[in-house]
Amino acid sequence: MLVVLLAAAALAGSPDLVVADVEAYTARSIPPGAKLGIPAAVRNKGARRARASRARFYLSEDRRRGDDTALASAVRVQTLRAGRREAFRASVRVPASTKNGSYYVLACADSSHRVAERREGNNCRASAGRVTIKRPIPPGPR
Repeated sequence: MLVVLLAAAALAGSPDLVVADVEAYTARSIPPGAKLGIPAAVRNKGARRARASRARFYLSEDRRRGDDTALASAVRVQTLRAGRREAFRASVRVPASTKNGSYYVLACADSSHRVAERREGNNCRASAGRVTIKRPIPPGPR
């Protein structure tokens, strides 16, 4: 029982990385294989400094992390003191195999689980809007 209480006390003073903001542009559709710019921010809600980590991005049909399409590359997030946030713009490529559809963009802080956090289950956030992926229609016969 004492070990459990000590572990809980240690985690209470731990960092807690969350995605504070993520956007998806809905004004236009993009083809598979294109690059997508994603403005996002990561915040440390915890009581201690969080060491540098990585944020990853996914396309999701339902706003929850699961069997989603991973977007190529990750963004390095600097060391964050308690209460601080880092805003950035990720430039990621949509996989060529992505099916036509409307997707939320999921951003996940500490995607490689390098930081021992107070809460591990609150790292991802979905965009409010969706991005449309649409293959261009090939030209017909002339």
